[in-house]
Amino acid sequence: MSARIINGTAIARAIREEVRLEIARLLAETGKVPGLAVVLAGNDPASEVYVRAKEKACAEAGVASFSRRLPASVSEAEVLSLVAELNADRRVHGILIQVPLPRTVGEIRVMEAVDPDKDVDGFHPRNLGRLLLGRETFLPCTPAGIREMLLREKIPTAGRNVVIVGRSNIVGKPLAAILMQKANGANATVTLCHTGTRDLASHTLRAEILIVAAGKPKAITADLVKEGAVVIDVGVSETGKTVEGKRILAGDVDFAAVKEKASAITPVPGGVGPMTIAMLLKNTVKAFRLSLDAEARGPRRCAPTTNHPPPPNPEARPGKVRGRVDRGAGFGRGPHKRMPVSPPPPGRAPPSGPPNPKPTGPARIRSRGPERSAGGMTAARLFGATRTDRKPRERFSSQDELNR
Repeated sequence: MSARIINGTAIARAIREEVRLEIARLLAETGKVPGLAVVLAGNDPASEVYVRAKEKACAEAGVASFSRRLPASVSEAEVLSLVAELNADRRVHGILIQVPLPRTVGEIRVMEAVDPDKDVDGFHPRNLGRLLLGRETFLPCTPAGIREMLLREKIPTAGRNVVIVGRSNIVGKPLAAILMQKANGANATVTLCHTGTRDLASHTLRAEILIVAAGKPKAITADLVKEGAVVIDVGVSETGKTVEGKRILAGDVDFAAVKEKASAITPVPGGVGPMTIAMLLKNTVKAFRLSLDAEARGPRRCAPTTNHPPPPNPEARPGKVRGRVDRGAGFGRGPHKRMPVSPPPPGRAPPSGPPNPKPTGPARIRSRGPERSAGGMTAARLFGATRTDRKPRERFSSQDELNR
């Protein structure tokens, strides 16, 4: 049999038209439009292509675009300063940091500097944490596009075996968190495979839905795919150029062979790629609505309270305090100051004897961690292991290598 082709371009076009109509309605109601700022640092050719595509999509949907291009020699302090400026700009409702950044700029620090309410890429730690907890938040665009594609193609996920190949922070990890939630278009049994997975075929051949984001062209062949499975190919790699100079793109799945075995499959190009930009526009509109709600609520103010602690008694005499030592503002510096002892409550006699009697005998034996027994023996020593049995810690040259 030949698989049904999932046309991501057509689905993304429908979503972008929905976004355009919604923005037109919001403009008529509020006189404002959403604003998206894309920060591009360096001169990576692929990033230039992506940014131009996003600018074109913004123009068609009616989103105000505020692209900022920085040279490859930019410092981290300059990027952080620009992010702070965009955070404060009320015309900007969404901020997207185009990666990769120059080596001199810390990607994680820049991502964490973005206002979580403007993080339309969904990579801020707060938004990723809310995603894992199943709370309302910005979903990373590519994983959200895959889920939306499954929903619109009426491919059920509840209770089905979903195998994801690739554990990147951009696709694999957040997609697993999305599909395992107890929600519409999710509620699946998710397996996440990576470079450390033994016997990959034993996992992929169980997959009713196989999602591949391995970053290696044609890594998944027909012998790794279950008959009748749904195959979503996320990877995009340039494998050459035509005589006219156009790029030849390939996915992580051997499309020609696998389409004869799968029930449905996404092509490359024209599959997941267009969905990413469409979901970026949806997230930007969502951020715009959040800003409108915040303006309607007004500035946050703390409710007055009368439960203030009583002021300190200047006439209190210093004395011993059991278990509490005030080290002052400079922790570990200067003499330790004792806190005053409050008198016992009425009707209760003051404690007698030393405040903290020192245990003696077997009670003094303390565990130094979950691996130690009451006698202080580590689990490794108990089973005959020594320090030479420990493997050296692996070192990774980049975050991408770590997440393969």
